Amino acid sequence: MARDESLDVTDLLKDISGKNLPQNVLTELEEWAGHSQVFTLYDGFALLEGDKNLLSAKDFTVENTTPSLRIVRSSEALFSKLEEQELVPILVRHPEKSLKPLPDKARTVFAKITKARPERKRKKTFTLRRKISITLYFPAKSLFEKCRKALIGQRVPVEVEPSANTITYLRQHKALVASTLKALGKDCVIHIEDIDS
Repeated sequence: MARDESLDVTDLLKDISGKNLPQNVLTELEEWAGHSQVFTLYDGFALLEGDKNLLSAKDFTVENTTPSLRIVRSSEALFSKLEEQELVPILVRHPEKSLKPLPDKARTVFAKITKARPERKRKKTFTLRRKISITLYFPAKSLFEKCRKALIGQRVPVEVEPSANTITYLRQHKALVASTLKALGKDCVIHIEDIDS
């Protein structure tokens, strides 16, 4: 144990973490320092994290800080003892001025530094607009002409191709075209057959 008047806990923690301390931590440290007379720094000791009922650590324990955390001496001897009991301990040696991250699979109460997930590249979104049209193929030029004239009379917008005897219209005009074809059915029988291409 050491008592050092020049010890600044805030600077010590800032050096170890390698970044500025959050404001809530600074506030807690100031309040805690106002109530305490002495800060005890354990030099050459280790922090053991494990089950509170871990009897193997009893002889090595200097102080229990929480039920699952304790300050221990002779960390290497304790580590060997835990290995002999097949408890699979992990010994982490931290550099003097920083903290070494724990292995990914280590169970701990301390927050782990997590790798930022790579940001998923957003795909560009495009909206394609489409119009669905219907094309009627007429087998006879006379029927084609009668239907073309009747649809123009009904003011239905159509595209005509006289050389192929075809009339094309938008799906939204399907009802008007159907009524026009029904009217033409007085002189003949008209069947509509769908084709694939």
